[in-house]
Amino acid sequence: MVSVFTLIASTVAEGGFGAAIIQRKNLTPIDCSTAFWFNLSASVAVVVLLWFLAPLIAGFYSEPALVWILRAVSGGLIIQAFSTCQRARLNRELRFQELFKLELPAIVGGGLVGVSMALSGSGAWALVGQMLATNLLAAIGLWFRSGWIPRFEFSRQSFREMFGFGVKNALERTVDVAVREAYVLVIGRIFNPLQVGLYQRANSFQQLMSLNMYGMVNQVMFPLLSSIQGDVARMRRGFQGVLQLTAMVSFPAFAGLAAVSEPLILSLIGPEWLPSVPYLRALCIAGALLPLQGLNLTVILSIGKSGLSLKLAIIKRIALALAIVLTYRHGVMAMIWGQVACALFSWIVNTWPNRRTIQLSPWSQLALMAPWLLASLIMGLSVFLATERVDWNPWLELVGGALLGAVIYVGIIRFARPRGFDSLIRSLPLDPRLVRVLNILLPSKNR
Repeated sequence: MVSVFTLIASTVAEGGFGAAIIQRKNLTPIDCSTAFWFNLSASVAVVVLLWFLAPLIAGFYSEPALVWILRAVSGGLIIQAFSTCQRARLNRELRFQELFKLELPAIVGGGLVGVSMALSGSGAWALVGQMLATNLLAAIGLWFRSGWIPRFEFSRQSFREMFGFGVKNALERTVDVAVREAYVLVIGRIFNPLQVGLYQRANSFQQLMSLNMYGMVNQVMFPLLSSIQGDVARMRRGFQGVLQLTAMVSFPAFAGLAAVSEPLILSLIGPEWLPSVPYLRALCIAGALLPLQGLNLTVILSIGKSGLSLKLAIIKRIALALAIVLTYRHGVMAMIWGQVACALFSWIVNTWPNRRTIQLSPWSQLALMAPWLLASLIMGLSVFLATERVDWNPWLELVGGALLGAVIYVGIIRFARPRGFDSLIRSLPLDPRLVRVLNILLPSKNR
């Protein structure tokens, strides 16, 4: 219930300065120090604001326990402010392996704190402890590994230049979070807490993949495309390769998740959550489109057009708000199908400007993705029919369905390898180990 407010507060406090650091052509130490002190000051201001708003938010939900939970969670914004610039610098320098080595221990450490608190009977406070511990461990690691420490200096010129780009990016993400999380607000306000839980559980499974894929695509492509902005041919080649690679991973992942939703829910969280299965299956469609939306948006941001990105965000969120208004009277499932329709609309909106930016139309992108989409649909339908016909232990159904899906999907794409895929993969700055895996799964037709 508090997630919508903390996500918006986090976006406002960050102010888009992390993205501005990555996109900036010539980054100086004073730029980073300016961004650091702004983020820290803004985070303190937002935390103070949330402290006073907490009783009103708790009153909105009629849940008094939310007052101190929200106040405690807001403290994480200050912790995040201490590591925003360090993380942005590592992203800018494409030091993703170091980021992974820093963030994985933080996630594990935070998880151990959360599990320990849950086992001791802390209830919802276990989630608060997990989040704060994860943020703190990540911030400590980033300070030690980034090789940069802020100076006591602030440049008005640097602030103005970065603020012009960053504030539009922050506004876009704020609008995105506010309207996207409005589903939780509306469901929580109109329906009972059980429906909120069912929706959140289904949405969390979907977002576990979609947001991570979106984050990985954006993390790699944003600094990469920013470094070659102006070279349309190189940007288009790189985009085509990553688009196919993203579709190759995203489509089967969500088709498989939809197919094994029932044994997944039964295995991991129990039969009382089975009513969330239809929600999860529908949300998988929206989840498969999110990384593709992000990839197109990254192209726009990499050339510094944060204003255009903001305009697109407003158009998309107006459509989502309209979908909520039209569907909330018909139940949660109708609202979810409205969300799916808006995901498809958002992909079209994000791809449209790239007809000129990188000279690649929505239809051209769809043609590049079509083989992976068709293979994924065949695989997902096959796994769904197979698991529906057996009545095994849920764990066996889950593992068997996953293995069957992998065999069917790899078999299809080995047989019908998309034309030009080899040259596109060779053109991308991929980890050699990933290239070796791709060569094993998809041997070149030329060999």
